[in-house]
Amino acid sequence: MRKRVSNVRIVAGRFRGLKIPFKASKYIRPTTNRTKETIFSWLTNDIKNSRCLDMFAGTGSLGLEAISRGASFVYFAEKNRKMCEELYKTTIKLNIKNQSEVMAVDSLKFPFEKKIEKPLDIIFIDPPFRLNYLKKAFSLIIDKDLITDKSIICTEVEKEKKVEEIFAEWNMIKSKISGQSRYCLLQKK
Repeated sequence: MRKRVSNVRIVAGRFRGLKIPFKASKYIRPTTNRTKETIFSWLTNDIKNSRCLDMFAGTGSLGLEAISRGASFVYFAEKNRKMCEELYKTTIKLNIKNQSEVMAVDSLKFPFEKKIEKPLDIIFIDPPFRLNYLKKAFSLIIDKDLITDKSIICTEVEKEKKVEEIFAEWNMIKSKISGQSRYCLLQKK
């Protein structure tokens, strides 16, 4: 029996309505369309001409949404090679290869400072849940000097986590709970 193919879609912008197919699995948890609508309404004034990193890209849904809404460039970092191949095909299909780079890398070990023209305007950090990757990811972006005080971090975390402890060194700009997730916009203190 074949695995069911699911999809997420681009919510707005020049690729509005585009469906991004993926094979459902316990490791892939794409951001819902409703959540993307909220996140990108929060980022309305920041997305245009921004340079972004989709750090645990998965389907690439967040980075593709960013390009659709006017981001100038998005780096996609994803450990799963198959997901990267599909994402790369999508960038070719959408004719945005010159606005993106798909990297098949482990986001927690990759030397981003050697690859990314810094600093970045927006970083999407949506790691797999319950593996405690967030603290490592936040340390990495600071250690690698990928952000400034004006950079925005968009992250998703399990709703039961104590965000005050996890993000003690960050200013919480916005936060909302939806389903099993809390998503937040943050900036360095």
